[in-house]
Amino acid sequence: MEVTLLVTSRVFDIPGLPAPARRALARNGLTSFDALAACDERDLAVLHGVGARSIELLRRALAQEGRDFGGRAGVVDDG
Repeated sequence: MEVTLLVTSRVFDIPGLPAPARRALARNGLTSFDALAACDERDLAVLHGVGARSIELLRRALAQEGRDFGGRAGVVDDG
């Protein structure tokens, strides 16, 4: 019997991201960091299941990739 493994996007591997947020992102096609970075935070905030805590987790994950919402490059605070 052959077993096929499904590789999930790193968005779904973000530690602590609640299941309702994961489902809302998936329903809206936001399954990659590219798709997520192209979004505006305000657009995410209206999704059922995505709250302030989830947006903060997503923001931190994008920052680790040197990115931000809306396609902006992440800002490094050196002060």
